[in-house]
Amino acid sequence: MDLLYKTLFEIKLLNEYFVTEEDGASLLDEPDHFQRLDRLQEAFALDRETMNRDIEFRFPDTLAEEYERAGFKLLPSYSGCRVLLRVARVTLPDGSEVFKPLFLMPPSQGIFIAMEKKNNLPDTYSNGRLRAATPAVYIFSNEDLGTTRRFPFLVNTVTTFSNTTIYEQGELSTDAGGLLHANYYDGNGNPVLLEIKTAVKDFANENDRMLVPLAFRFSVQHPFPVNQLEAVLKDESDNIIRQLTFTAPDPITNVQLDFTGNAAQLSQFVPFKLTVTGDNGFIYTKQVIFSNTLYSSANWGLIHLKPLVTDAAFNLVAPDGFLVRRRDAAGIWTDAPVFEIPVKSRLAHFRYLNNRGKKLLLEPGLVTYLQPENGALISLKPVSLARNYFPLTDIAGTSTRYLPNPGTGDIKLDRKHRIYFDLYVPEAELFPVQH
Repeated sequence: MDLLYKTLFEIKLLNEYFVTEEDGASLLDEPDHFQRLDRLQEAFALDRETMNRDIEFRFPDTLAEEYERAGFKLLPSYSGCRVLLRVARVTLPDGSEVFKPLFLMPPSQGIFIAMEKKNNLPDTYSNGRLRAATPAVYIFSNEDLGTTRRFPFLVNTVTTFSNTTIYEQGELSTDAGGLLHANYYDGNGNPVLLEIKTAVKDFANENDRMLVPLAFRFSVQHPFPVNQLEAVLKDESDNIIRQLTFTAPDPITNVQLDFTGNAAQLSQFVPFKLTVTGDNGFIYTKQVIFSNTLYSSANWGLIHLKPLVTDAAFNLVAPDGFLVRRRDAAGIWTDAPVFEIPVKSRLAHFRYLNNRGKKLLLEPGLVTYLQPENGALISLKPVSLARNYFPLTDIAGTSTRYLPNPGTGDIKLDRKHRIYFDLYVPEAELFPVQH
């Protein structure tokens, strides 16, 4: 038997910010998994940037030595990473070639990969709540954690829209017919739904933000004062694990939820249901997974892959116990599974201000794109940020216009719930000023 390393699986992290081209076409418009992989190869040949610029894939420190002894190797790849495993080459009687793992994690365990932020840019250009109730980080898994997955995507299903939820701009929801929308707010602070028309609909979303430490701060986000809180943690069978109550004479803004006393019960890598209720109609529910060893605020996310899972399409090994990657008797190769993590880019308004502090006037040709507001001009419709595509869309969503775009500066959130970036512009034909 030959001993060698073969690919066990590969991950592709597809952020809309990087996979949108100069003409506005997006890799996420391609419905076929293998065609998307082919287009990634084309992008690689063109040396296009990916989210790897700002994310480092690595084994968690607490598991790195164990994985090394087990024969796992983690390598960066274009727009993601791949994991190799030490195997023995086996030639079967029919002449086919397969690869037997010398060691593989038991089916009940998993392989973990930390997605560590090299900087804060992923939070700037990626869709996601700016003000989250918990400090949870993403978990991307081939196991059904919370909801059923759809191959090849390692993300949870987006939740159906609820009138009782206060959405942030860009936050995803589905309607009764299953259409995917991003929520945003107009100039009057009224909520608006923007249909997501890409072929890919399975995006990283708030349901994937599950990983928390055993003790963390919970932020109360409610339009009315909350003076009483009760936090209830339940297991998958709806059994109460712990209840915590809080009362204060002044409105509660945040509290410490400490479940360290239940560490033994919470040690399994499975979802638990956290429900926090309070006076004045406050209610919050979330699926959470606890781990002090795997959680880090420096991580953007955590990848969790088990050898065998509910949906066989996500398995890392074939039913015969050999790797998925193999060569059949006819000489045809089957590749290792490639999983995808699609990420929507930040949905943001652009606000233009004169670089000398003068009042900007609205040029007639831009009345369907911008509106005047306190001496500035702000886009009527938000834009999904892109590295290479810059037009603004008019309020009807039918026309585009090239206007200055922001860098990756500070994100701002106004009282109308709009997320925006400021751009300072000189006096020009497009940006006349009041003299």
